[in-house]
Amino acid sequence: MLKSIAAPATNDRSPRYCEKALAAIHQALAPGQTLTLEYGTSQGRVGLFCRFSGELERVVLGPLLANYPRAMVEDVVEADDPRTCTTGKFQQWTAELRLEPEIFPILRHAQFEDLLYRNYADPADSLLRAVCPTADAQCRVEIIATPAKHRICRRAEQSVALLDREFFRHHEDLADYFARNILHSRQRWVAALLGLAARSSSRPSREAPMDVTGSRQHDREADLQAAADKIGGHLFSASIRIHVWSNSKETARNRIQEVAGAFGSFTRSRLATFSVSSLRRFSDKSPTCPTFILSHEEIATLWHPPTANIGAEKMRVSAFTELEPPAAFYSGK
Repeated sequence: MLKSIAAPATNDRSPRYCEKALAAIHQALAPGQTLTLEYGTSQGRVGLFCRFSGELERVVLGPLLANYPRAMVEDVVEADDPRTCTTGKFQQWTAELRLEPEIFPILRHAQFEDLLYRNYADPADSLLRAVCPTADAQCRVEIIATPAKHRICRRAEQSVALLDREFFRHHEDLADYFARNILHSRQRWVAALLGLAARSSSRPSREAPMDVTGSRQHDREADLQAAADKIGGHLFSASIRIHVWSNSKETARNRIQEVAGAFGSFTRSRLATFSVSSLRRFSDKSPTCPTFILSHEEIATLWHPPTANIGAEKMRVSAFTELEPPAAFYSGK
């Protein structure tokens, strides 16, 4: 089931509301159930889409509409599905993004807020502009998320605690290798051996940064404190895939680089950054997309109904607000 989600042009609800919705969705999803959040094009307009199985409709749309009551949700018919509507016109190319090191966070939405002037520099603007359709190419971004398994969450929590041991504080290169490989890499067993070496070293004598509550704006927080804040959230196992439809490989490569570059506005080099895979032709036998952990706060930063200060061209917005009928309508008066 595919739904189009459009907010009014005057939307003043920041991603903080989407964060609340995703927290509720995370708690409602059963293990293995998947939610796909998309940026794409339908009927020549750029917008946000949400893809899920039919039995999850109330689980997904309920929290979203509770936090964005003025948003308009519409069914997308197969003919307008951005996954299939351009298949016959162009060749399909694809690439994947990976977050490294994944136990550290990207920039979160609170870090884009300007409390002095009470406005929000919405980073989704760059993504919406990057997927804007042109005559020779169309783009789509998929953020595929499912609740992270308990063992992954537990391993991530232990890994952050180990990074604060004296062993890793004196061997920064090994700490970086450990952080990049401990969860999903094929070399995680080598990283696990480093973790054993770190476990035998002494704990910090001071209060660990993981034990200190960070500020709402995430300002002046230590790197490990930022990692601990991420691991303490509702964790999803996520993957991000970029699709481009074009008859030119060079055009497809340029558009994928443009979209991947738009994700750079969500990152900081000393924390976690996105890397993009090589371009390839898409097929049903394409390799499994790499997964990494994202908190509900991070996903809300990456995907949320656009705020009023976004001015992307050809963006889908709701022209009216759908309200409940008056109570007298039900009583027959």
